[in-house]
Amino acid sequence: MQPLGKTPNAAKIEGRPWQQELNGFLLQYRTTPHSTTEVPPAKLLFNRTVKGKLPVLQKRNIINRHRQSCQNEDSKKEYNKKYADKKRNVKKSDIKVGDRVLVKQQKQNKLTSQYSEVPYTITNRQHSRITARNKYGHIITRNISHFKPLQTNNKVDTDDEDDDSTVNNNDNGQNKANHTDRGNNEPSIRKSSRNTKRPERYGQPLLWQRVKKKGSDVV
Repeated sequence: MQPLGKTPNAAKIEGRPWQQELNGFLLQYRTTPHSTTEVPPAKLLFNRTVKGKLPVLQKRNIINRHRQSCQNEDSKKEYNKKYADKKRNVKKSDIKVGDRVLVKQQKQNKLTSQYSEVPYTITNRQHSRITARNKYGHIITRNISHFKPLQTNNKVDTDDEDDDSTVNNNDNGQNKANHTDRGNNEPSIRKSSRNTKRPERYGQPLLWQRVKKKGSDVV
């Protein structure tokens, strides 16, 4: 609890005894309704309202506060789960019994792949718990996040490669045609017909040399 650590530090800076400040902080914390259960922890512990320094409005009389707090906690958990699944774009896994999968393995060095090379076959699934077996008879039970479906449809991959090669050939043909048209439309380099002379700075001509480079004069 981060505020608990800040209380003694603040008391030390202000020159007050940190033991008394800590007791006051714990009193306020225990008499404040929790954000999840919506019931103060002291009320659940002593089954009565513990008065603190902050004014609190009394709600309707609830006989079984523990049951009400459990219901509030369950509803808050459900809300948090839906929010997290929506934020992370969680999708339902289609892995079923009989599918071939790859299992995530622990990395030994930089050359170790993320998944094992030996495929496994799903033999049992209970919600997110999956049991699989490989051809050597090794059986493992892991969470569904440790498994990856094994892609065995080579036809789809071949069709995709053909489509990509066709698109690339069309792009190359268009690029060649555009390059040819651009080359035909570019004007030829024309040599300047202006008369050149030596530059003068403060009445004294500077020494300069004319260098021939690719048919043009460069100073």
